[in-house]
Amino acid sequence: KYPNAAEPAVALARLLIDGKEAKAAQQLARETLANFRENPLAVDLAGQAELAAGDFNQALQTFGRFASLVPTSAVPLMRQAEVYLARQDAGGALTQLRRAVAVEPTNQDAQLQLVALLAKASKPDEALQQALAVQKLLPASPLGWVMEGDLRSGKASYAAAVTAYRTALAKGR
Repeated sequence: KYPNAAEPAVALARLLIDGKEAKAAQQLARETLANFRENPLAVDLAGQAELAAGDFNQALQTFGRFASLVPTSAVPLMRQAEVYLARQDAGGALTQLRRAVAVEPTNQDAQLQLVALLAKASKPDEALQQALAVQKLLPASPLGWVMEGDLRSGKASYAAAVTAYRTALAKGR
């Protein structure tokens, strides 16, 4: 269907996934992958379609292949974390998010997802330590301070939360 570029098929398949047409997306992803076996976009698409279709084991394998194609990117590991969360395996998701942060420490989405999952998994001290680490790693970004504010607010430490949020606001300007 798209002999020279994977991008149109990727865009269409994402629309199908968003429209809850997982099986159609999965079929299109398979066709795209057949034509673009080494294209990271096509491999990522196939994994996302498999995840949407509930084929968790295959999605994990596909995202593993995606990781081998882009070994310095956190995205494939974050995708694997999504699969573990869909399987209700928070421990597996935490492992993958920790790997994602190790591979690409400045990936703010990976950092945010890791802190959020740590907090949700009743590990607030570890979540706070990670937020503080983000502050040191990305001192110009408000992200670490927003995460700290959220975590402190959740523990009813409102004065400390306000201080963190003010710092985030000053950095966000």
